[in-house]
Amino acid sequence: MKITEVIIRTHRFDAMKAFYGSLLGLDILEDQQPHLSFQAGESILSFRESSPTENPFYHVASII
Repeated sequence: MKITEVIIRTHRFDAMKAFYGSLLGLDILEDQQPHLSFQAGESILSFRESSPTENPFYHVASII
């Protein structure tokens, strides 16, 4: 199976941008809140805005 895009909900755009963009060095494809997307190999890792009262938690890992 080939995953083309993963969409994750968050209200912490600055933290996601710092981690995936600055720390991991992924290229930013879109940076216009409520959308933030990165190129992750052949896939796209996208973040969409959630309500500040929601606290979604995900663990994203890959096999190299």
